[in-house]
Amino acid sequence: MDSSTSGRNKSQRTGEPWIDTLSKMLAARVSRRTALKVSAAMVGGITLAGLDYTPWTPSTAYAATICPYRVPNGVPPMICNDCGPCGPIGLVIPNTFKKANFTQACDFHDSCYSTCNANKDGCDSAFLNLLDAACTAAYPNQHHQYFECIDRANIYFSAVRNFGMDSYVASQMAVCTCCESPPCGDKCCDPSSTHTCCNGNCKDTSSDPNNCGSCGHVCPSGQTCSNGICGCGNQPCNGTCCYNTCVDTNTDPTNCGSCGHFCPSGETCSNGVCGCGNQPCNGICCFGLLCCPPDALCCGFGLASGPSVVCCTPNQICGQDLLGNAACF
Repeated sequence: MDSSTSGRNKSQRTGEPWIDTLSKMLAARVSRRTALKVSAAMVGGITLAGLDYTPWTPSTAYAATICPYRVPNGVPPMICNDCGPCGPIGLVIPNTFKKANFTQACDFHDSCYSTCNANKDGCDSAFLNLLDAACTAAYPNQHHQYFECIDRANIYFSAVRNFGMDSYVASQMAVCTCCESPPCGDKCCDPSSTHTCCNGNCKDTSSDPNNCGSCGHVCPSGQTCSNGICGCGNQPCNGTCCYNTCVDTNTDPTNCGSCGHFCPSGETCSNGVCGCGNQPCNGICCFGLLCCPPDALCCGFGLASGPSVVCCTPNQICGQDLLGNAACF
């Protein structure tokens, strides 16, 4: 096999003036726009006399510099269905080389550049692999036309590697939303507020009762979050917030066990349960100390030694014995 036609790094004249000129300009690193103008001129048979171009310099408009934090904005990837840039000039860049069809590789490259947060080098490398695969499919026996095809693939790859940055940046800006701070999943959190990224969602930790002050800090039932602090009626609360009032539902007879649960008259609230003398009562709680039958008469007196309480039947009279204790007569 002739060494002039073998090896992927051996360039050769193709007989197509536009691609030969483009190859030279790639080596000279001229601007992408100038390279494409030359390509269009050569295909159209337009003379290059008087065409002026300046040396190519690297673009400073890198997507990572313009917008380091990006999230998808819902715009679908753009495919131009040809191997040149989108627009009329794209039609002059052939999609084929003899038997090899580069359309799939070019469509992939369009889609990759316009996928938010896609890596340019990764898109370009995958593009080259697909171009090589197209050459292999067209020329499986790797005769001299295969190596010509590989040369053509290298030229297409060099074009996007050296001149594709502006297109990459423009595509990224079209399909991404730029965040001012690191994104939260696929969302931008407002850096000027108290929004914090909690499990992939932007939460206002100054007012969210499920993320009060920090992610996952849940305020007790009924409490609100104000300035990142759980409380009741804008005041800190170590109990339960019932109707903007901080109460202890373990002992409050008007909110026993839960907000609004009233204990029957005379009963007390203990450990969140209404009762009489720390015991449940289905009758009458006599002075909070003794549970009497529903039809009983509650009889009690306060003594120096403490309260004295008894349950009298309906036909009895409540009084005191000789010692002053409560008694039924």
